[in-house]
Amino acid sequence: MFAWFARTFLFASGPSLYSGIHRRFITVGETSMANSKQRRTARRQLQSVGLGWLLTIPAQLPKNPLAWWRKIPKWVRIVGVVLSVAVVIAEIYPWLSVRQGLTLDPNNAYSTLWDVVNGGYIPITNLTAVCAPDPFSISGAKFSQVTFSMGDFADVLSHDGFATIPCFHMILAKGIRVTPGERFTVIIQYAFLYLNIRPLRRSQTFRFQAVQAADGTYHWIALS
Repeated sequence: MFAWFARTFLFASGPSLYSGIHRRFITVGETSMANSKQRRTARRQLQSVGLGWLLTIPAQLPKNPLAWWRKIPKWVRIVGVVLSVAVVIAEIYPWLSVRQGLTLDPNNAYSTLWDVVNGGYIPITNLTAVCAPDPFSISGAKFSQVTFSMGDFADVLSHDGFATIPCFHMILAKGIRVTPGERFTVIIQYAFLYLNIRPLRRSQTFRFQAVQAADGTYHWIALS
């Protein structure tokens, strides 16, 4: 485009001027500007016809904005991409937590209400629970290796959504005795976006331990 514009301008300035400069450029091009005298002559001829700005075009070309990126080692770029993807996944992946609520019966620590909360941004569905207390006794009778399965207690939990885990239903008998240090395990199982297929279901386990308060009642503390 620049070459066509230059030829048009020079030809309009006069055939003799155009042919002279054209022959000069052909000669310079064929000899690859072998000496500085020819380069100076070509520069003066361009300046004389008002085309000196053509000599500064290469210096005015914008720099490649991605040049700095190519200077970074490839392995550093790969590590950066991997870490970025890991951070995004960790942010949106469902991370469940539980929070303790009221106790329906002060004499029965198993009647405590628990809420499960979805701290991630991916909704989870088809929530089920397994409640597994340590060996306990009711009116002198001992029970061990007892688990209670609570199916589909919540349909869907979106970000910051919560639902009450129905473990407080499992032991409502009077005369239950809880001992200090007794443990209680809750397993929450869920699916992603109603993909309720066994291989795709995930679970998270929470463990608690009984402690006795000053008034003689028992409460639960979370274990890591």
